[in-house]
Amino acid sequence: MTLARFMELAGMTEEALAALVGVTQPAVSKWKHGRAIPRPAQMAKIVAATEGAVTPADFFHGEAA
Repeated sequence: MTLARFMELAGMTEEALAALVGVTQPAVSKWKHGRAIPRPAQMAKIVAATEGAVTPADFFHGEAA
């Protein structure tokens, strides 16, 4: 599942995810819109914050079939 889709379904704001992951809102916006890929440590925090709904592969391949 893409980060954007997860955030939409969860009703999560960029600010809320940024607080959970420990980054800025602009960083989340870049990830959400595919303009940047999180670093490994940030990726692990995203996986934890989304309870595994968003995985590293989702940043490279989009939503799974």
